[in-house]
Amino acid sequence: MELRDNDVISMDAGKSLTSSPTFQVEEALARLKSRFFYNGFPQVESFYFSDEGVRCKMLRANGSGWRKGKIRFRLEFIPDEKDEIEVQVTTVKQSLLPASPLDDLRENLNIE
Repeated sequence: MELRDNDVISMDAGKSLTSSPTFQVEEALARLKSRFFYNGFPQVESFYFSDEGVRCKMLRANGSGWRKGKIRFRLEFIPDEKDEIEVQVTTVKQSLLPASPLDDLRENLNIE
C-alpha cells in the first residue's frame, strides 16, 4: 500500500526511522535523505526519493539480459489483514466469473 507524506506511522521506538515512535511519512523520508547527505553523498542522491527515480540498467542473475528502468526509494505499508472493501471487490469479481473458463463452451456443446 502506497503511503502519503502526511500518513502517520507508529512503531517500536527502537526501530523508528526518527527520534519518535510516532512520525509522519515525510519526516521519515527527510531523515533518510539527511543521512545520505550527512554521509557525504552528492546532492543528486535526492533523486532516489523522487517519483522520477534514477535511470539505470539491471542485470538479472537468471541470464535474461539487461533491463532499462529506474531505481527509487519508497516506504510501503503492508497491512496484516486485507481491507474489507478490497475483499468485497475480489469476491464480487470472482462471483461474476464462470467456475471454469471452459464452462461456457461445454454448455454450448451440450445443446440437445
